[in-house]
Amino acid sequence: MPNLAEARLSVSRLACALFWERGVAATSGDDIAAAAGLSTRTIWRYFRTKESCVEPVLAKSTDRFIAVLDRWPPELSLAEHLVADAVEHPMSQQDIEDEYTAMRIAASTQTEPALRTAYLMVHDQLERGFIPVIAKRLRLPDD
Repeated sequence: MPNLAEARLSVSRLACALFWERGVAATSGDDIAAAAGLSTRTIWRYFRTKESCVEPVLAKSTDRFIAVLDRWPPELSLAEHLVADAVEHPMSQQDIEDEYTAMRIAASTQTEPALRTAYLMVHDQLERGFIPVIAKRLRLPDD
């Protein structure tokens, strides 16, 4: 049985696909629940709104990006590090699909303003995640 984070990510992937195919307004919580094989009540226990269903996929992308930058050694340029890191930490097929989905959702915030709040919530987490990474690069405390 998957843990809560895995279950939320699984539902998030399905919700993102539905939003992309149908649009946010044409997708209900019931639709997401049916696609996930869960009750609508369970969906609302996992997520505060249907739009927030995209957050786990977006967060996975931002967490991965922060981890890549956190591994950046001081002696390498960013370009050199990104190449080396891609070899040392290859993405799985699912990771690639999730990155693609996250990019589609981010791009769709222009035409689907209802997703903008969820996008900004995750972006706020990204900014907070950058603080220790940048502090380390500058040899400063992260507080």
